[in-house]
Amino acid sequence: MFVMAEVATLLFEESPVMFAKFLRANQYPRKHTVERSVVDKCAALGISGETSSGGSVGVTLLPATTVEACLFDRRRNDLVKPFKLSLLNLASHEAERYIAAGHFELALPVALDVVRRGQDIYPPRPKEPPAVELFPAYLLAAEANAGVGRANAAEDFLGLARWLALGNPEEVSDEALARMHELFGDLRSSQDRTDEAIAAFAEETYHRASAYGPEDVRTTFGYLRLARCHERIGHHGKCVAFCRSVVGVWLEATCATALGVPLGEGVKRTLATTPSNSTLPLRRKQTLEGVAALTWARDVLIGHRDGGGNDDDAVLAADASLAASCALLGLAQLAGGSADAAAQLARARELAEEALGEYPAAETERMGLAERALAAATGG
Repeated sequence: MFVMAEVATLLFEESPVMFAKFLRANQYPRKHTVERSVVDKCAALGISGETSSGGSVGVTLLPATTVEACLFDRRRNDLVKPFKLSLLNLASHEAERYIAAGHFELALPVALDVVRRGQDIYPPRPKEPPAVELFPAYLLAAEANAGVGRANAAEDFLGLARWLALGNPEEVSDEALARMHELFGDLRSSQDRTDEAIAAFAEETYHRASAYGPEDVRTTFGYLRLARCHERIGHHGKCVAFCRSVVGVWLEATCATALGVPLGEGVKRTLATTPSNSTLPLRRKQTLEGVAALTWARDVLIGHRDGGGNDDDAVLAADASLAASCALLGLAQLAGGSADAAAQLARARELAEEALGEYPAAETERMGLAERALAAATGG
């Protein structure tokens, strides 16, 4: 819904009073509300309320269809497409928020509405492929459908997205391509088509590495998906190799962000350098997924060591515990003194203690880092 006073002044450069008369005369759908939360929100945005003859203060709200009809009827065709694009962007952001929160049932109708709006703005042209601008809409619809278990619909939308990407390789970002291949990989993995999943996750990892670098924490999620696929088909050596890479990247990044400490040459396994006291470029949900993945990688490395692997895997397993601890410390620092932060600190303490117990006595630098993480988790 849009506030009538803002539509009048910003779109039509007209006083709200005159515009209200136009709306009434032409019987456009509108809604007047005196709900306090709405009035207060408008006031906070600098939008004055309307005072009725009875003295109550309210605002008039217009649905998008009314605003669009007014633009046509007032011959403001130059504003129709920008207005539709703004609605498309709003709906896209809403669908993305639902997906990020894991609320796929809520995301699905919004994502399908994004596709509908996009196809209205960029209608099909005879004997030509759809406009590349529809790629994000198809990708959203694919992700929402996959989230509610509608595999066939997800594959259909992914097919459309892939078609557009192949026809317009310079106009689709590496991150968007990575997300597309990630969804393909997830779909094939759920269908036990592991070889195809590996190929898709390899493409995902390539594009994330192109976007952020091969030693960025965002890229490591592709390594982890590849590790799980190789574990499933018995390629334990490849699984362990990917886990080693993941642990090295996360240890460097989390010690720099949570502890503000660069790794010494005897500890660091990456060429990348994370700025001290920065934050991980991940949402909270992604960071927690990373912590879970690190504990899984730790178990893989311990199992490989116990199965005859080299002693270095024992150190790397402890590094995984330390990196997970530091990742949780970073989350707790962002969460302040909330109950959520307290739970994260408690888990960070457990992981730091595990790392201390796993490191050989000769690993003095690593033990010093674990002690710093333990102190930070306990408020010391």
